[in-house]
Amino acid sequence: QGYSVPTDAINRGNERLLRYLQDPGMMSIPYADNLKASKFAVQSYAALVLARQQKAPLGALREIWEHRADAASGLPLLQLGVALKTMGDATRGEEAIALALKTPRNSDERIWLGDYGSSLRDNALMLSLLEENKLLPDEQYTLLNTLSQQAFGERWLSTQESNALFLAARTIQDLPGKWQAQTSFSAEQLTGEKAQNSNLNSDQLVTLQVSNSGDQPLWLRMDASGYPQSAPLPANNVLQIERHILGTDGKSK
Repeated sequence: QGYSVPTDAINRGNERLLRYLQDPGMMSIPYADNLKASKFAVQSYAALVLARQQKAPLGALREIWEHRADAASGLPLLQLGVALKTMGDATRGEEAIALALKTPRNSDERIWLGDYGSSLRDNALMLSLLEENKLLPDEQYTLLNTLSQQAFGERWLSTQESNALFLAARTIQDLPGKWQAQTSFSAEQLTGEKAQNSNLNSDQLVTLQVSNSGDQPLWLRMDASGYPQSAPLPANNVLQIERHILGTDGKSK
């Protein structure tokens, strides 16, 4: 799958990324409100791309690590941590990864970081990166739970968020292993290798209990729908509707 990229184009791209690592002053990031954070993010991503090819100078990676206080999100710290581990500095790499998981994205939407990112996008890419490198399975489950809560109920997703969720989900859906669950609405155990849906009535929902009876992680999502007992309060949601009734003579009634 994919396209064959000319070797010359790849080499020129790698040369530019290497210059980003060694000479951050050459980067031009217009309109960024936090220039240090934006440059740190660019350098960390460049480090990851080059490290995957064993072309990232370890000295440059360590120099970037010294500027870790500039990070405004956990994602670039995780990218840098994976790059450090890949290039042989496991100690700094593990420190960077641990710090990444403790560093939330700046929640002030008025601050533009120049990366079209969001907390949801960053968490999805972090989960994808941990999966790809088979790191910290327990933290993966925590990230997955957080990500599920963030994505559920979203009315729309940006292109960045959609792509990041795809990258995070492509590995999870292919995980091997059969799950088992004991529920209060069935005497028999539920088992399967893929997701299952069950429809429950209100009485079953009131007493619903689900326990994991297997040795694989079990993820549960519950959606409830119904009708309110009283009419909801009027809401306009930015829109406003007016009604005028006219008689046959053209006058308002």
